[in-house]
Amino acid sequence: MANGLCILPSSMLTDFFECLYSYLTKCSSIKNVFSGRVVPLLAKDVTEYHILIYSPIGVTYDKNLQKESGFTRQKVQFTAVAKSFGKSRIAIQTVRAVFKDFKGNMEGIEIQATHFESSDMEIVEENEYMTMLELEFMY
Repeated sequence: MANGLCILPSSMLTDFFECLYSYLTKCSSIKNVFSGRVVPLLAKDVTEYHILIYSPIGVTYDKNLQKESGFTRQKVQFTAVAKSFGKSRIAIQTVRAVFKDFKGNMEGIEIQATHFESSDMEIVEENEYMTMLELEFMY
């Protein structure tokens, strides 16, 4: 604390989801599959296909016995929407490949580790195929 002000670690000054969006829209393999159609939260009435939707599931702020550790675990669900089962599977496999063993700078936040929380599952609704993947980012 300096002059009565709380000084936050630089990772807390940058929004995780802004960094995630920036990273996803700059990643060439994501661009190739989704053509720049990356949106946060749940998109209603999806009219374009090969779209990637990401949304927060939960967050844990780790503490030690004395104080806040500054360590955060953010769970994110990625949903790939496509017109065919095969295309939705390939699309989510691309996301899995991008974040497999990912650690390092993600557009302003230093990611310490990335873990796969659940395997993907498919939902079929009238020519709309969605494949979901849950990841946990630690920073």
